[in-house]
Amino acid sequence: MFSRLVCIDDYEQHAKSVLQKSIYDYYRSGANDQETLADNITAFSRWKLYPRMLQNVAEIDLSTSVLGQRVSMPICAGATAMQRMAHVDGELATVRVINCSLDDFLRRIQHKLDLKEGRKKENDKENGNEGNEV
Repeated sequence: MFSRLVCIDDYEQHAKSVLQKSIYDYYRSGANDQETLADNITAFSRWKLYPRMLQNVAEIDLSTSVLGQRVSMPICAGATAMQRMAHVDGELATVRVINCSLDDFLRRIQHKLDLKEGRKKENDKENGNEGNEV
């Protein structure tokens, strides 16, 4: 089956056929009345990939920089949660694929959570709710 997965629609159809409906619906949805999903689809639809015909491919270098860090190719994995709904190894499988430590991966997720908690605490201070449940 994997040899036939060529485009995003192929992957979506495959996911729909192998995941429970509730899990597929979770992954397929977007935040805030689906606005995030619609915005992402619109943004990615503007990108076009054009093959370069008759190019020398003897020595290909896919390296680039992402946020000032040198990477061997511009493929990155974001720290996303709830991966175990689709696969028993979940985030551990992602860590294996991207070849980083679990600590590094979890630190990225935790950093995002810490920022949200920090913003909440600052808002609580400004509103006089410091230390109180809101």
